[in-house]
Amino acid sequence: MKEKVHSFAEKYGCIFFGEVVLNHTSYDSEWLQECPDACYNLKNTPQLNSAYVLDVALQQFSNKIANGEVPEYPKKKVENEDDLRHLMHLIEHQVIAPLNLHEYFLIDVQGTRNKFIEYITKVHPELQIPEKYFEDDEDMFNIFIPEKLTTLINCIEKTLTNVGAQKFGVEVDLKSVAKYYVENPTKGSHEQFELALKHFNEQLEKMARGYINEALTSIQNNVRYQKLELREHEITIEKPIVYSYFNHLPDGTAVANNGWIYSGDPTEDFAVSNNFYYLRRGIVIWGDLIKLRFGASKKDCPVLWKRMKHYVQKTAEIFNGLRLDNAHTTPIHVAEYLVRKGRKVNPNLYVFSELFTGSEEKDALFTKRIAVNALVREAIQVRNLIDFLSHLSKQNTPHDLCASIHYFSRGIDVAVGSLDPYVEIDAETNKEIEILKPRGPDGLFYDLTHDNISYHEKRTFMDSLSTAALVNLI
Repeated sequence: MKEKVHSFAEKYGCIFFGEVVLNHTSYDSEWLQECPDACYNLKNTPQLNSAYVLDVALQQFSNKIANGEVPEYPKKKVENEDDLRHLMHLIEHQVIAPLNLHEYFLIDVQGTRNKFIEYITKVHPELQIPEKYFEDDEDMFNIFIPEKLTTLINCIEKTLTNVGAQKFGVEVDLKSVAKYYVENPTKGSHEQFELALKHFNEQLEKMARGYINEALTSIQNNVRYQKLELREHEITIEKPIVYSYFNHLPDGTAVANNGWIYSGDPTEDFAVSNNFYYLRRGIVIWGDLIKLRFGASKKDCPVLWKRMKHYVQKTAEIFNGLRLDNAHTTPIHVAEYLVRKGRKVNPNLYVFSELFTGSEEKDALFTKRIAVNALVREAIQVRNLIDFLSHLSKQNTPHDLCASIHYFSRGIDVAVGSLDPYVEIDAETNKEIEILKPRGPDGLFYDLTHDNISYHEKRTFMDSLSTAALVNLI
């Protein structure tokens, strides 16, 4: 490949670009078997357990319908809103309700209380905590004396872990709670600790039930889109009610698929987020692509970092530039590191990225940190010829093409991530001399990318050649 590319470059003056995908890999990538921690699995990301249980139940229910094993829904199709309402009723009451998913967000109150008593007895035998503080009945719920229970709640809240991982499995850091009692020996009791745990269970159950309701809404919207709007009415093994959020490695390890979130924060890792996106089913999921788990630094998964560094550097050695696929869902510190390593072997490497953060500020942040040379923009997103002409004339009209190409960090003429303008005054002429001059960011303008629907679907097939011709004028 390297020889061919360089040969064409010398002979014909061609420039070649290679695409690199940093945040996911195919579900059947053999190398994942050697490095399962490169994926988000139920062991290294236990909070995914509740989402996985729901996902499995949905797939099993869908398969039963496809096989004609659900007498309450025998038609194996979703053809109208009535069908959708009936299907959602079954999903809510026959699939989700029996799972008791809210229990994955609860503390085992009695068990945790017993562990705390055992811990205190062993580690702090000198600390005599009463079963019931004599002022508890009077003070515990007195709005004018909130500090006793409230301060304990605040202490415990910072230590909660294992949320969503297993039923009644939310854990409390007993060492931190014991420290609170040691520092406040006259303000606590075991009953007070139990009341605090019950308080958290109420809050956590409310949160979990809210997530479950969101999941139902997301499932309904997804089914409406797939089965009604796209008219893929049939429910089959290949075309289930909803697509799975998880895949399995050959050894049976369940791993999270990749995807993206409408209006999501591109700087947030939605697989480990405490917002439980996989449970809420709010991800536009890619069913054949596994989300890669880089972690916060190389030490979290050294094999993955090393492999991706090798991949990027080999690509950079061959091509003149790189296209970063899906840069907005690639961890920014990962892209920053790997692009830097690519330029180490090819200092003149031209890097452009598919970057759709939905925010000018976030675009500026990614552009600056990753050090990209240009942003991918798509002609199919432009509405009409006036937009093209306004781009060519660089006029900033309300719907001009500049709006779809140039993302600014500080006004119309300033590129994302660029330095502030710098001017010096000539001592002899007293005229301003521009030392640094910001400019608009480059945009690589595509007539169509692999992420777009066809011109035939959006407008008319006759638009294909004319749009391609106009793009080549820019």
